[in-house]
Amino acid sequence: MISVEIDQTDIDFQRFVHVKRIPGGTITDESPRGAPVAEGWGGMGCGFTEGVVARKTVSHNRMPTDLKDPRIMLLGCALEMSSDGEKSRMIPLDTLMEQEESYLKILVRKIKALGPNLVLVQKGAARQVQMQLQEANISVVINVKPEVLQRIARCTGGEVTEQIQQIINPASTVALGTCARWCIKLFPQ
Repeated sequence: MISVEIDQTDIDFQRFVHVKRIPGGTITDESPRGAPVAEGWGGMGCGFTEGVVARKTVSHNRMPTDLKDPRIMLLGCALEMSSDGEKSRMIPLDTLMEQEESYLKILVRKIKALGPNLVLVQKGAARQVQMQLQEANISVVINVKPEVLQRIARCTGGEVTEQIQQIINPASTVALGTCARWCIKLFPQ
């Protein structure tokens, strides 16, 4: 639940309330009464979910899709090795691949140390990172829109980390968000 403190009488609810249409069912169907928040309504009829709804799925089908009290890391950057613009310099491919592998291992180790159960990434994530996080039982969702990340940050109390260096740098802090439950529901098309 979002609690908003506003001194004005004219409130723009469109910033806080969204209607999401999902194919299936009819408007006359009813959602089950007394269903817990975020419990499925089977994709049929009308339902209310308290929280954030987005059309996304985990990047690997073996990653957990239903988490109770998750610690959520929000990243506004990619989980991959960034190029520093040194395109004119010739580097042997083997050396470059070793550097990338080493960098990604350090990145995954730092993410694990922060203790998230769920990582939401605005951009992409290297396959190696996805596999290592999946082995650590951490769910990864990629290509999340910036607006959705901001909405989730507002609801969970987390912060969107804009640069990967904030994770790697031991002096910086990353605020993880939390919620009661995070789950993926599949709806018939």
